[in-house]
Formats: sequence, C-alpha cells, structure tokens
Amino acid sequence: MASPERPRILLVDDDPDNIQALLPVLKREYNVFIATGGERALELARSESLDLVLLDLMMPGIDGYEVLRRLKGDARTKGIPVIFATAALGPENELKGLELGAVDYITKPFSLPIVRERIKTHIALKRYSARLEEMVGEQTRTISDERNRAVQQLESFLVVLSDAIEAKDEYTGGHVERVARYARDLAFKLELGSERIRQIYLGGII
Repeated sequence: MASPERPRILLVDDDPDNIQALLPVLKREYNVFIATGGERALELARSESLDLVLLDLMMPGIDGYEVLRRLKGDARTKGIPVIFATAALGPENELKGLELGAVDYITKPFSLPIVRERIKTHIALKRYSARLEEMVGEQTRTISDERNRAVQQLESFLVVLSDAIEAKDEYTGGHVERVARYARDLAFKLELGSERIRQIYLGGII
C-alpha cells in the first residue's frame, strides 16, 4: 500500500528502458506511478493525488504536448507541475513546452542526479506554494471575520445612539429605525448585494 507521506510522481514514457533506468532511483524517495501512453497518463493524473509528472514528449497516440495541454486545461490537474523528459533537442521544443505550462525540461540520456534534484526542487516549490495559499486564505478569513465583527459593533452602536436621541421626542420614536429598514428593503428588492444593502441600512440609521 502506498505511503501517503511520500510525494507521488507519475512517470510517463513509452520506452521500457527509460522507465527501468529511472524507476529504481525514484522509488527510493517517491511513490511512483507509471504510464506508457498519453491516455493512461491522463487517467492516472485525474485519479491520483500527484505531486509531479515526468512526461516524455515523443509518444505514439497523443504526444507530450497534447497531454500537457489537457492537464493544464483540467481543474483537477492544472496545478500539478510537469517536467518534460525527452530526446527532442532544440530551443523551440523547450520554449513550446514552457509556454504550454511545463515547469522544466530534461533531455535524454538522463543524468540521474540532475533528474533527482529537478524533481525534488519542483515538488518543494509546489508544496511551498500550496502552504502559502493556505496561509493567505487563513489570513483573509481572519480579516473578514474581524471586519464583520467591527461592522456589527458599529451597527449596534448606531441603533443604540439613534434610540437614545429619539427618546427625547415622543413623536419621532422609532423613526430612524423605520427609515433604515425601508431603505434596506428597497435595496434588497433592487438586488444590490448583501454588502451594499448593509451599507444602505447603516446610512439610513445615520
């Protein structure tokens, strides 16, 4: 059974020799899934929680470029970093891969130490980015909660203040609250949005 603590990578290559060259090295540190074609690669990417895809470029059927297009076009897989691993040399191939969303480009024959370091670097970046997004989300929620509490306190203060002012005149009792409610109800019927409706309500009190 695969250990959930170990990073999970997908190795995509139609050449068994390349797979056998990489697999013993990668299995020391990662849970490795293997696909020998593009369609199978897409199936695994959608069903497994992957940390990285090491993708061959030249394959029968759909090639690596098309696999990458589909990965980046799917909300389930667009966040997985993809490294192209290919014998197709030339800056135009590298540029095309990077433009499609690949994070790196490794040429064959493989230098195993370089492959290991590139994979390690991009998995670390992915996990750091995910943690950073989580922290930003937590901070945003905290700010939103604090703002909502502040608005509620302001609303309560204004209601109390208006009641205290109106208490001095028996003929205008409740006038401020009625105006605020009418304004709020009108804003609701106009579908102005919850934040705008609240602002109008507070404006009515003021």
